Amino acid sequence: DDALAAFDDTIEQFPEDVVPRTARAETLRALGRLDDALAAFDDTIKQFPENVVARNACGHLLNLLGNFDRAKAMLESSATQRRTRDDWIAKHILAMAWLRAGRVEDALESLDEGIRECPFAETKKFFRTARPVAWLAAQRALEAVAECDELARDTTISGIQAANVLLLSAHAHAEAGDRERARWLVEGVHVVDVTRRRFSEALWKRFGLGEDEPARGDEAVRLDAEIIDLEIDLSSPLLLAA
Repeated sequence: DDALAAFDDTIEQFPEDVVPRTARAETLRALGRLDDALAAFDDTIKQFPENVVARNACGHLLNLLGNFDRAKAMLESSATQRRTRDDWIAKHILAMAWLRAGRVEDALESLDEGIRECPFAETKKFFRTARPVAWLAAQRALEAVAECDELARDTTISGIQAANVLLLSAHAHAEAGDRERARWLVEGVHVVDVTRRRFSEALWKRFGLGEDEPARGDEAVRLDAEIIDLEIDLSSPLLLAA
């Protein structure tokens, strides 16, 4: 509440500044107030229609809400230009939207293009660390294992991204049948935020990494969908740093 009040004060003092408006909308999203966040983004984009950061953040939220058509419309113009860092971030978010919509080959094509052609080193890492998610969604666990192993050896990938790679690797190894390795990887990640904790718990239940048996039937289907959704969320760029 204090953060939102501070953003409101800043918006009142600096009505022509897009940054506090976008930050306020992202705060609402982080609080789980998705409808309020979408309304705030829509209002921001009406006032600043050319601001790519706001459009990217809104496209990401629309993807979370399952509104693929609106997300695609919000992102496609920037994603096809591919001139600025923000354009490449739009392309990444659109790839994740393809993935959430079940169009795995389209997602892989976009991720491959980002890995080959993105000229911004930090942004390219997001394409690289997202591709194992697409391999897993395509049920190609061995490709995901190989790519995660390669990413884990890359010393330029650190911090949160490195933790994400370890969690993705745990999922890949579990899918490939190596539950022992998957358990070791999950236990080795220091998880402090809610999303990664939920992801670790979902992996634990889905593949029976403790003493319980792996989930079966409808519960397995539910957990598989939750895991992919969380992986897509974890793979997103830092939107407000754009």
